[in-house]
Amino acid sequence: MTPHTNPAARQAGSQASLLTEPWAQCGPFATAAKRFATLLRPLLRPLFSPVFPTLLSILGAGPGFMLPAAAHAQGTWPQRAVHIVVPYPPGGVTDLVVRQIAPSIAERLGQPVIVDNRPGAAGMTGTVAVARAPADGYQLLATFDNFSNNAYLFRNAGYDPVRDFAPIVLLMRSPQVLIVPLREGAPRTLAEFVDQAKASKQPLQYASAGAGSSGHLTGELFRIAAGVELMPVHYKGGGPALNDILGGQIDAMFTPLGLAAPHLHGGKLTALAVTSSQRSAQWPDVPAVAERYPGFEAQAWVGLLAPAHTPGTIIELMNAEVNRALLRPEVRDKFLRQGYEAVGGTAASFGQWLNAEALKWGRVIRERHITLD
Repeated sequence: MTPHTNPAARQAGSQASLLTEPWAQCGPFATAAKRFATLLRPLLRPLFSPVFPTLLSILGAGPGFMLPAAAHAQGTWPQRAVHIVVPYPPGGVTDLVVRQIAPSIAERLGQPVIVDNRPGAAGMTGTVAVARAPADGYQLLATFDNFSNNAYLFRNAGYDPVRDFAPIVLLMRSPQVLIVPLREGAPRTLAEFVDQAKASKQPLQYASAGAGSSGHLTGELFRIAAGVELMPVHYKGGGPALNDILGGQIDAMFTPLGLAAPHLHGGKLTALAVTSSQRSAQWPDVPAVAERYPGFEAQAWVGLLAPAHTPGTIIELMNAEVNRALLRPEVRDKFLRQGYEAVGGTAASFGQWLNAEALKWGRVIRERHITLD
């Protein structure tokens, strides 16, 4: 019979008994051994308590080291303001899109979300700054379609769009629209435009917001798809280009649907086709270029990225919060009125979009020998 008659004490001391009681059966040592066991049990009992493994893990003993919950809480991101760098001036498409979702993201994160405009060098100044920023989630990049194109348009863009960044989410996309002026003899359908381009002794001229702009590259993609000769005329921005097509001084223009919409509503321009893969919900009567040239697609887009090697937990959290913001009815309605489609989705799907865009526009830039150096 063991000295532990209490069942609970017997259970707690069972492991200690295994160590001491064999000695207790050995003749003259019995009394001393029992006394030793009695003194030893209180010291050994905590080793076999359910609390002890947890204590070891907290102290870092053994391979199963875990930080306590308090330490995890102290490392929760974000602990301070998050800066979203927009590498273009205030008032542009990217700037406006980000500012429409920043307040709801800040509310959910519990920290300020600051839109930080850093324009210059066709967007490369701000983009390079984020590429070189710490991968801690406190500096992110909101950019649009020339993000991938710059790597092909410039010999040294200062960043690699794949190696230096981690995609977070595609915020919006918007088709461009092929517009022509309301003047005598101007085409009224896409088929008429192509026929005129093929019959003309001189290439028809199309306006762009600048060399290497999305309108310029879309025009070049159309030349390849339709097999026609068109001559780009580059302006310093979309505004001056739009003024000249309104005045009938230029034959055509590929421009974001949101920019052309007021003039289309006013009957000052004719829309021949949109460049999305399907017709636009805002302009269902305007055909898509892809209806005549299958596979044709050229859309303006705005997306959010982080420096490469940013922790996946931060990417996932920002992706979730941006998706939540894009689902808000007031945000979706405002985007729709401006000719934008709120997209969202996973970081992986945005990465696939970026890769496809880079392949498509890289081919166009190489085939048309376009360079901005």
